[in-house]
Amino acid sequence: MIFTFEHLDLDGGKWTAKLLDLRSLKHHFTSWQKGLYGKGWNSLYWNNHDQPRIVSRWGNDTAPYRDLSAKMLATCLHFLCGTPYIYQGEEIGKKINYSLIYIPVFIKNDSSFPNCFIKAIKVSIILRTFT
Repeated sequence: MIFTFEHLDLDGGKWTAKLLDLRSLKHHFTSWQKGLYGKGWNSLYWNNHDQPRIVSRWGNDTAPYRDLSAKMLATCLHFLCGTPYIYQGEEIGKKINYSLIYIPVFIKNDSSFPNCFIKAIKVSIILRTFT
């Protein structure tokens, strides 16, 4: 089984304000699906403990669109060949899990946090609170 991380950097990384190019995402998934066909097995995931929630990052997490965005992203991923991984809260379309106002201890202790925090400030990203 292979874990790829490339698809999580297609928008420039988790702290950028750049929009996702859907053609790049399609190309990435197609290359891995074709490349592994009959040879290996891919892991399918959007989120992990180091990434903002996908429904907030590439979907629309406002009230009228959160459910539709979460279902669209799940459908896109779970109809591919591979083993799907569902990160805590993803199954209910949980929104972004980072905040500049309230930063819990477990994130402060994450070794990647200081660099990510500085990047977020540099690109003027306004992060929402936990909901």
